[in-house]
Amino acid sequence: MSKIDSSGMEHGKRGDKIYVVLNGQQVKKGLYQPTNPRSPAQQKHRDKLAFVNRLSAQLADAVNLGFARVAEDYKK
Repeated sequence: MSKIDSSGMEHGKRGDKIYVVLNGQQVKKGLYQPTNPRSPAQQKHRDKLAFVNRLSAQLADAVNLGFARVAEDYKK
């Protein structure tokens, strides 16, 4: 759904077009279909990111367990 601002410029998606304002001028673009590159470099990067995500979840669990133990010791 596109919207028209106070200066009469249209912003957003209408039909199969995207309306934007660049340098004060109205620009109409076609819809962008993102690609999914499956190059070895991209796959390596995704594997690294997945590993860091799994590691951070495990570290968060470990930290939460540690805080729970500290709270239990503090109550005693």
